[in-house]
Amino acid sequence: MAESRFHRPTLISMIVSALLIFIGAVRGLSYLQDPVIGDRVRDSIFWFLAYQPTIYVNAQFFKVLATPSIVGMMYFIFYFLNQRHAKVPSYEGALPKPRLDFRSPWLRLILTTLATAHWLLIEVAKFSQREEFYPYSVLENRTVNALALITGQVISFFAMKYLCFEPLREGDE
Repeated sequence: MAESRFHRPTLISMIVSALLIFIGAVRGLSYLQDPVIGDRVRDSIFWFLAYQPTIYVNAQFFKVLATPSIVGMMYFIFYFLNQRHAKVPSYEGALPKPRLDFRSPWLRLILTTLATAHWLLIEVAKFSQREEFYPYSVLENRTVNALALITGQVISFFAMKYLCFEPLREGDE
């Protein structure tokens, strides 16, 4: 029996994606105005990830990680779809099974554009209803927010092609 080892690029892709999801989750929980959840996140050891409306860099530039956090979720969805699809039996002589991955620049562009459009629509709502919208900080600027989100999209677009979709263990085919 052959020894099964971890496929390093896949493991690194999973760790990076999980870290991005964690950052997005902590940030999202900190937006809650609920004292049980939101305040506990802000007062925890992860305070630097939490939304701080009085700190300019935190309120303004954390948006660069918004689209990459969604890409982290997309990675796991695509990875598990690929693993599920790999188990489907095919008859001999069949065409090779297509893989869902981020090699296609068109797919990366569509996915990152959809994620960034989602965030930009939230920004439009934020700046059109400032008094009713939370989270909103007087330190935020509409143009800088949009540029931070687009920067996150560009980073995601180029970084996505390096995510690996091979089986986690070498020898698992």
